[in-house]
Amino acid sequence: WSFDYRIFGQQLVSGLTRLLFNPGSRNAERREDGLVRSMSETFDLQPAERRVQTSFVIFADDFEVDKAPLAEKASAREKAVREFGFSGLYDVHVGAWARYYGESEVKIPDARIKRMYDVAQYHMKCNATRWSFPVGLFPRHWQGKFFGFDEMYSHQGLASSGHFDIARRCPEFRFSTLKTAKARCGHYGPDGGSYGARWCWESIEDGLNECAPQGFWCDHIFHQGTIARTAWTQYAFTDDLDYLKSVGYPIIKECARFFLANWVYEDSDGSVYIGKCTDLERLGPARDRPFMTTCGAVYAMRAAADAAEVLGVDKEETAHFREVADKLVAGLPVLEGRYVPYRGCTEESVAMLAGLYPFPVFDATNALQAAAAWHFVKNGRTGGNMYPFGKGTCPWYAGKMSIVMTLLGDRVEPAKWLVEAALEQGLFGETYEINEPGCRKNPWFATASGCVVEAVNAMLLSTYGGELRVGAATPAEWKDYSFRLPAYGGLVVDCEVAGGEVRRLSVASRNGSSKAVCLVLPDGTRRRVTTPWVLR
Repeated sequence: WSFDYRIFGQQLVSGLTRLLFNPGSRNAERREDGLVRSMSETFDLQPAERRVQTSFVIFADDFEVDKAPLAEKASAREKAVREFGFSGLYDVHVGAWARYYGESEVKIPDARIKRMYDVAQYHMKCNATRWSFPVGLFPRHWQGKFFGFDEMYSHQGLASSGHFDIARRCPEFRFSTLKTAKARCGHYGPDGGSYGARWCWESIEDGLNECAPQGFWCDHIFHQGTIARTAWTQYAFTDDLDYLKSVGYPIIKECARFFLANWVYEDSDGSVYIGKCTDLERLGPARDRPFMTTCGAVYAMRAAADAAEVLGVDKEETAHFREVADKLVAGLPVLEGRYVPYRGCTEESVAMLAGLYPFPVFDATNALQAAAAWHFVKNGRTGGNMYPFGKGTCPWYAGKMSIVMTLLGDRVEPAKWLVEAALEQGLFGETYEINEPGCRKNPWFATASGCVVEAVNAMLLSTYGGELRVGAATPAEWKDYSFRLPAYGGLVVDCEVAGGEVRRLSVASRNGSSKAVCLVLPDGTRRRVTTPWVLR
């Protein structure tokens, strides 16, 4: 039984729904009551008799990439349903999950963190659309719209777990809307000039229009940096040059151009800075020299230069990117020996972490960034949520702090913050945006799920700074753990620690090539090895 429908939303979408009620049955009764359609069948059961009723609902619409006639698409899906049946489709479903979970493996002794990690892994796949990763597929979760900022956290969780095919949807989505993003800040004509690309803060699948309600959050631009990061780290993990050339680099370059052409200013003293915009919302609008946004601009410019160097292109332009990025770093706001969220800021904000995460433009040797991070970790509970309410630290921010402490080489704080995140799990082990007594907001919050997965993976295997740090931030009490995780450069690391001793450790390239690697063992020992390598 088929019927057509039309949705009058941001654009007109036509669709077709087909109901298959217990395929093969000849006694199904149809009912129509206005817009309500129903099908039913009446039958008698004898004592102890068992009967299975299986029904399917098939959807097709013209918003899909496949522009074949709706009836043709629906018929093809009906044919598959009839051929496979419920058991066949269920087997396909089980196989897809088995492949997903087989792409990596993590075993850790803390049951609270492990449960949060496992549920978050499940959640990331459930939440992944064919376009990208919304905050959630619920009406209260911004109606399933896409944020260039939040989707990065899901991407990093997926990519650091080896789920590359799903993770790739995120940069491919941004690439599919690149023409629109360039037109948003370009000049007249087919090329539009070198003004970069600006993606909406909040959009639906076509990326055509800003879908956020009016507010100062529309003046965010740091998502240009996170869009660049997803595009670059997809390459960093996979070592896929074809992807970098055709998808990743075009995105990263236009993000860098956007910052350079539209938001970089030079003061009378020669200093270079990012102009006023909205940084994190708790800090308010029109913040001068915003730290987090500046780190995003620096990251985009350096990533563009790194990608261009790999591809052997755009040498002059990307050299200028590096020069401007260095000047932006020199002009970052400093107060009392540490970076601060904006010039003259005295309030606490998770933005202080931004030069390590989400934009790793510094390492542990940068004293100003390290001081800012430690200051927030020790004093930041007043700014521990996205919004100015609640008394604790939300799982999303706890995940950020765990990653930052891992990058700073600490072995106590990373697990401590993940335990704090785990204590705010919901009934099913899901992460919330905020989950405190009397203050609960948005369960199954995908941004937090991605962040805590990346945080656990980073504790076990840190791939920043040109080194592979095995057991990078595992606490001393973790005597038994194992993992199989990807690393930058297209590598895979397989490790088992038992009784506090490394029992199994191997490093291999996904494509079988030979690569030189600087490996740091859990006891701090450094080794230069060549893949494939196995600890003897």
